Amino acid sequence: MMLALMLVLSLFFIGIGLYGLLTKSNSKIKEVSLGIIVLGIGYLGVLKSGIEMFENHRLDKNPHLEDLARDSLRAYDKVIAPSSKQNKP
Repeated sequence: MMLALMLVLSLFFIGIGLYGLLTKSNSKIKEVSLGIIVLGIGYLGVLKSGIEMFENHRLDKNPHLEDLARDSLRAYDKVIAPSSKQNKP
């Protein structure tokens, strides 16, 4: 969901920037439009990083992470969960 939002924002910024750059004759508006295009390109870089993080954290592609998650849940059940039950009246 967040990746889709990042894509929409990137395309929005690039589109608005191109519109302002190509249709307006004021030089200040053209400079702002160019900055908005650069912002959209930057968001594309953030989107690429987000996609790579998503792929690296998928449990079906990285079975060792699934074992790590299962082991950490077992440790939680042994250490933290019993102590939280003792504190309750």
